[in-house]
Amino acid sequence: MERFRPANAPKGAVEKIILDIPFSYRDIAARAGVRWDSEIKASFFEKRPGQALPPELEGFEPKQFSLEEKVQRELNGGAFPAVPAQKSITLRPHQLAADEAIFSAYKNGYPGFLLADDVGLGKTFAAWAGILKIVQSSQEKWKILIVCPLGVVANWRSSVQWMGTNRWIEELVILNYERLGKVFEAKPRKGVKKLSKRDLARRGT
Repeated sequence: MERFRPANAPKGAVEKIILDIPFSYRDIAARAGVRWDSEIKASFFEKRPGQALPPELEGFEPKQFSLEEKVQRELNGGAFPAVPAQKSITLRPHQLAADEAIFSAYKNGYPGFLLADDVGLGKTFAAWAGILKIVQSSQEKWKILIVCPLGVVANWRSSVQWMGTNRWIEELVILNYERLGKVFEAKPRKGVKKLSKRDLARRGT
């Protein structure tokens, strides 16, 4: 993901707003001042001091923890802001057990952990609690990429918002499998089988 970082992130008065513009809306967006940056492969609008985003572009701003938000932050020279917990979450016994199992797997050097509780039992909360415990215990800065099905991206986002982050997390991006090509573009060597994006997410390498 570091390929998105420019040599010198601009910190001037003009702010670049990265926008997720549908293909069918690009002509309207272009008339409103939206341009395409081929280097970062994203649409953007240059917002000057005191200027509001045109009404026709509202709703296309990057979602919190999205790849677009990360790109926008780097273009404008910003840092990842800590997210305070919005709600007090009390984990249930089975979630606490999962949280501890995830942390134990990390402490023992395992490459991963499969949390396979049934739907509706709060796996996202348990998984994020485990991640927070790992990060806190390491006392090191972490960059976290969460890859999940498109249908649960919003659930992951709200779970992180509710539980918050901590000062050891310096970057967090949540995106679905299909968007991994935006992050990883390595071409396979001749004769080497290319893994699908879903395989890449499952294997972790």
